Amino acid sequence: MLKVVTGNLKEIELLVAMCGTGKSYNLFKFIASQPTERYLYVTPMLSEVSTRPAEELAKFDECGVVFEEPTGEGFRTKGDHLLGLLAEGRNAICTHALYLGLGMPGQTSIARFGYTTILDEELGMIEPLKDTQLAKEDRRVLVQEKVITTDADGKVVWNNEAWGGGDSAFAEVRKMAEDGSLYSTQDGTFFNVQLPIELVTASKRVIIATYMFEDSVLEAFLKIKGITHKPFKFDGLQ
Repeated sequence: MLKVVTGNLKEIELLVAMCGTGKSYNLFKFIASQPTERYLYVTPMLSEVSTRPAEELAKFDECGVVFEEPTGEGFRTKGDHLLGLLAEGRNAICTHALYLGLGMPGQTSIARFGYTTILDEELGMIEPLKDTQLAKEDRRVLVQEKVITTDADGKVVWNNEAWGGGDSAFAEVRKMAEDGSLYSTQDGTFFNVQLPIELVTASKRVIIATYMFEDSVLEAFLKIKGITHKPFKFDGLQ
């Protein structure tokens, strides 16, 4: 059985600047300056996963930092490969989508090894659940059969092990519920998917590079979750 390890991060760091002003350069300069730390670099661009770290780190003296990409080779999915890398304490780079699907095993590895998580551009904090993920009729069935219930804060709880297993039609939403990312109104008429705050608090440090922060969904989300923020700084920041 997985031994759950949790974190208690209460403050994230922000690198706020316009596009094209060197945010990524500064992030990799920071990484090169602290090569013994463990890093999870999260990028919105799938095309950047394979090439970005090596290209950026090559701009600095040999620092010994190597990022590994979860290709899925030898694993059932890319997500499983990413979990394997984190379970071994490797530096990894992945897309926003893979990061959001890490679940409790990923959170546990991030906390155990004391990862610094770097989010290059902010994630979608709150998104409506798509009908393609769970049809409206299926939502009613899950509520009526009490397969799911809703906590006071709106978090969906999955109650029936017999539903949503394997490759069934409900497997995706069951995983969302078990990851703590699925929320609903009490009557089950509206569902949304949220970034599990435990995925943020599991890290030793979280650095978010973004363009606009004030009055953003990210700012409101962090405030609701009780997470404060401060400017990202390090010796050599340009």
